Amino acid sequence: MPKLITVLGATGGQGGSVARSLLANTSAAFKVRAVTRNPNSIAAKELAAAGAEVVKADSLNKGSIASAFEDSWALHVKNGPTETVVGKMIVDAAFESRVKHVVYSGLASATEVSNGKVPNLTFDEKNAIYQYGKSKGFASFTAAAPGEYMENFTIEAIAPVFGGFPFQEDEAGFLTYRAPAWGGSGEIPYLGLKDDYGDIVHGVFLSPDEYNAEFLQVFSCSTRPEDVTVTYEKVENFLVGSIL
Repeated sequence: MPKLITVLGATGGQGGSVARSLLANTSAAFKVRAVTRNPNSIAAKELAAAGAEVVKADSLNKGSIASAFEDSWALHVKNGPTETVVGKMIVDAAFESRVKHVVYSGLASATEVSNGKVPNLTFDEKNAIYQYGKSKGFASFTAAAPGEYMENFTIEAIAPVFGGFPFQEDEAGFLTYRAPAWGGSGEIPYLGLKDDYGDIVHGVFLSPDEYNAEFLQVFSCSTRPEDVTVTYEKVENFLVGSIL
């Protein structure tokens, strides 16, 4: 009998990736319940057409999400970046609803990693939720910490963060990618959110006990910023050549 996996925030980037990957499982090992605030959205209707059970729930209301978690074998959850209280409430609701396995979109504690030199509220609070979830007694509670989204390069509004790349030329007329020094080899863990994140979480759900209490760094490839620009140039040249 298929196991029910509930995806909280299923119409978002991470939740949508997870829901689509699970729905594509040809073994029919899982049923997918897609939780959203707006079941009438285009994304929600697409998930329903793909076979998901779409339910409406408010992640700020414990009773609402507890109802959404009913009969769930597993759960994928991503809550807001600085919502420790909300995150713990979601974890409590899942535990009280007898969910066995949880994959939480977490982050490492910046304070711990930097020995207190670079605290960061977003990172620290997300890690606090992960630590709390591990302590609850689920059959498994796993953190999936996503790398830098490759999709960020496709959003023009974000281009200034990268120095204008790949949309806005600099003063000299070049597309320049600027990024802070990462140290070490200089490589950045990039994640294909749409294509890869859901498949990785899907893999965890195939063997959840194996990943209990694990903190997984989730990324598609690790590469340097200069390699990103080289790849971009190659693809751009190929596309221009194809048109000509």
